[in-house]
Amino acid sequence: MLLVTPCAGCHIVGVEMKDLPVVDDRVAAAKLNQFFDEVIRGLALPQQHTGRSGSPDSCGNDSDVEYFSNGDYSPYQLVIFSRIEGVPRTDILPALRRLKVFAESSGWAISKFGPSGSKPEINELSGMDPSSGYGFTIDALYEQGAIAFSVGSPCLLDPRDSRAKRGGRSSRGTREQPGAD
Repeated sequence: MLLVTPCAGCHIVGVEMKDLPVVDDRVAAAKLNQFFDEVIRGLALPQQHTGRSGSPDSCGNDSDVEYFSNGDYSPYQLVIFSRIEGVPRTDILPALRRLKVFAESSGWAISKFGPSGSKPEINELSGMDPSSGYGFTIDALYEQGAIAFSVGSPCLLDPRDSRAKRGGRSSRGTREQPGAD
């Protein structure tokens, strides 16, 4: 069984909801896809990823979430999960090292590079871009000849969120929705 957890995103301890960035989900999705592409570029493997899957998730406690009539909610986080399969065991660690070097040279912070669980070998790399709050977690699956990973956005407020109207930080590209809750 493969378990991949979301990364850097929705850690909001000590952050007030009104201080979260206000970002339209389409803008956040475009930024997340760009970040995903940078992580893929950093791994520099000839194998293709198996596709992108994921969905928005709520952030914070249930009492922090504001729901809209169309089923959307705020605050939210976007996460993408993917895998790269058919990677020879001997190519997995070098790919993680390449991504680590790429991430550090891009100014990203590395939060973990080492073993995970009871395995002695390096099988996890996690980090984030502190300028955007977008982050990643890479899991080396040596026995399966694969790399599994997730990339995620930070916790964001929807422009329709009542807290956004009281002073949340706005991001370019937000949209107003006439008649939206």
